Amino acid sequence: MSRSRRSILTFGGGVVYTGVTVTIGFLTVPYLLHWLGTESFGACRALTDWYSQFKLLELGVGASLLPMLAKATGREDAQEVHQVLGAGIRAYLGTTCGFLIAGLILFAVIGRLVPVGEGCIVDLRTASLVGLLSFFITPLVPFRLLADARQDGFSVNVFLLLQSVATTTAALVLAWAGWGITGQIIAFVVGTFLFHGLIAVRVFTSFPLVTGSLFQTRIRKETWREIWGLSPPTFFRQVCTRVSVMSDTLLVAFLLKPALVVPMVITQRLATLAQGQLQGVMSASWAGLAELHALGRHDLFQRRLMELTSLVTVLSVAVMVPIGAFNQNFVERWVGRDHFAGNVFTLVAAINAILLSLFTLWDCCFVGTRQVARLVPLGLVSTVVNLAISVVLTNTLGLIGPLLGTLAASLCINAWYLPYLLKKHFGVSPGALVRAIATPLIVGLPYGALIVVFASAYPPQNWIQLAVDMGGSALVYLALAWVTIFNSIERAEWVFRIRILFRPRAVG
Repeated sequence: MSRSRRSILTFGGGVVYTGVTVTIGFLTVPYLLHWLGTESFGACRALTDWYSQFKLLELGVGASLLPMLAKATGREDAQEVHQVLGAGIRAYLGTTCGFLIAGLILFAVIGRLVPVGEGCIVDLRTASLVGLLSFFITPLVPFRLLADARQDGFSVNVFLLLQSVATTTAALVLAWAGWGITGQIIAFVVGTFLFHGLIAVRVFTSFPLVTGSLFQTRIRKETWREIWGLSPPTFFRQVCTRVSVMSDTLLVAFLLKPALVVPMVITQRLATLAQGQLQGVMSASWAGLAELHALGRHDLFQRRLMELTSLVTVLSVAVMVPIGAFNQNFVERWVGRDHFAGNVFTLVAAINAILLSLFTLWDCCFVGTRQVARLVPLGLVSTVVNLAISVVLTNTLGLIGPLLGTLAASLCINAWYLPYLLKKHFGVSPGALVRAIATPLIVGLPYGALIVVFASAYPPQNWIQLAVDMGGSALVYLALAWVTIFNSIERAEWVFRIRILFRPRAVG
């Protein structure tokens, strides 16, 4: 299967997954809020976000394994894949111990980190203990990395969908039964075990020669040296990413109160989902870019990066403008006016989503080619600026503070330093990057103004009209982009890639 077809299947699978999970979430969140209450709902979200921070205890092993597996699979070297996979499983056995220790520490201090009322504190502590069960599945993480390296994203998205259905079903039943925060964490554990179990079965059945006798394989010193050689810079990069981007709810819960996590999460819901799909372009393409670089095809690498930058910008404008225009109507219909954080909050969240999607794409050039160390100074400075501004503005301005901290760091540091690094290490023209971004934005500005005016003059009266207005707005911009932004050669290339997806043999 070609790189283009694998990438499109991966991205398409991600879109389907998001569509289904969004529908499930929209139907279930009002019930969860009703059965759990705002405080328990927000505390549960803060607790799971703390669990996500534990990924730092991987010490960068996962991100080190990914390019190694991509390189080995790109060369179709089954023995090397076997080596790296075996080393990864052994490394994650140690990581599991670290997760469990950190979980016990979190149990001891969770009442201070997520300050809830007396009626919720016992439930919160019990839930933090139950959540430790999810860490026992950690040694299976390398199987997910292998699936990503092989660009088997379609299967991954199917399994994520099954996980979402199982988790949501369990969460609803347990919330209705009055199990509170503990019930939600039980649902989280069930979904985690299901997903990683399915991934392991997929890998074992699809690649038996690779996975056979993993624990009997002697791991070469060179393999360990390469893993741990990449791990320190990867670890520091992960610290920066998690502190900068994934700690907003933790700041709000700690500096303000857990109940305010709810409007923060709800108002950003559409922008966050759209950002995930935009970053899915990176997930679907990074292995192909890494392969081009490894093969020395640098001109094609640069051209593909320009195409992806333009594509991400076009898709960003297409989805973020309708979100900005219609988000208030959406939130009020979904969970009520009280849970809407404001139009300015929505605007900043949308801008952050666009910028972070572009930065993630550019980051993958360094991650996929095992040059993560070059990103560490940038990440450290950006994180310090982000965190400092976020803390100050959260205390002074409230809920919007963390978002403004992210925006300030993005514009003042990442927006110019990442293009500089791409120029220095990959020969990518900063001017070409600016053109790839500016053209979609120039077309998008008048389009965005018209959509905002339309949304104010003719607000949707029901869910169907809201969906039609938002979807139609996005399609209008995509049609404009197809005619005005992409030239005839680019349009022909995209048509060819789509034909490969649906008729690979005929095209071949």
